[in-house]
Amino acid sequence: MKNIRKFLLLLMTLNFAEAKESTGGDRLNIAVVANSADLYGKALSELTKLDYLNVVERRDLQPLLKELELSQQGVITKSLEQKLQGSEFLVILEGVQTTNLRIVRVFDGKVTDATSGSIKDVLTSAAQHLDFLSGMKQLALLKSDEKNFFLKIGTASGKYRIGDQFGFYLDSKSDGYLYLLTVTNQGDIEAVIPGPALQFFQIKAGHSYSFPEDFTPDGKSKLSVTGPAGKVVIKAIVSKRRFEIGNAKLITSDGRITKGSATKFTKGLRLQLSSIPRTDWGVAEAAYEVIEK
Repeated sequence: MKNIRKFLLLLMTLNFAEAKESTGGDRLNIAVVANSADLYGKALSELTKLDYLNVVERRDLQPLLKELELSQQGVITKSLEQKLQGSEFLVILEGVQTTNLRIVRVFDGKVTDATSGSIKDVLTSAAQHLDFLSGMKQLALLKSDEKNFFLKIGTASGKYRIGDQFGFYLDSKSDGYLYLLTVTNQGDIEAVIPGPALQFFQIKAGHSYSFPEDFTPDGKSKLSVTGPAGKVVIKAIVSKRRFEIGNAKLITSDGRITKGSATKFTKGLRLQLSSIPRTDWGVAEAAYEVIEK
């Protein structure tokens, strides 16, 4: 990658306060780097259409350009991180006939998505991935009153090989309805409960549940880990009040949230929970890594 000082930089950022309980003011904050005015203009035109992104132009870029250094791996320097405070991701585009696009997480320099193709195709791909990242931000903003509603979830191991038997435990100090989501770093969100196999499940306070054994009639079911390799997050919500987890049109027959609908789905989930007192629901998560055999 050529010296970034040759790049034309459009920095889109927004310094935002701690997220509010409403679903407004919680958009994903991004900065965009392109190596031509044409790419810059097309990216700006498309990304400003996405209502889940903060697109704010900053013009004080000369001091930043002098310190902006990105390696081939997309590592962000600490100096740059400080100057991009408030921006969560960089969208980097370069190319002439073929456009290469990378999305880089600012705080650790990790490349979360990379693709090549026509400018139209890579921006379509970027929109889907940014929608997924925005959805993850929505889920992270779910905060309940832990003093009054305690929920805990965990797995037996932090790593599993494909084909291994898998399960997790769940404890709640309050009765309620269980809602269960899984999220992969490939950008998939799946509604497990309610889902194709189990429409709803009621949790009893003080009882420790094991998944999948306690969630099936015979209590003998086993679950095997499937690919692809990568990180999986289990998000559990228990609510004293039953509610619709999301628009059925956004969920496929196998329980997956349709591509490009992550923000809409997770915002809908937050909106449902905002109508329930924070003392009447709890949220917890556990994560594990899937590795090849």
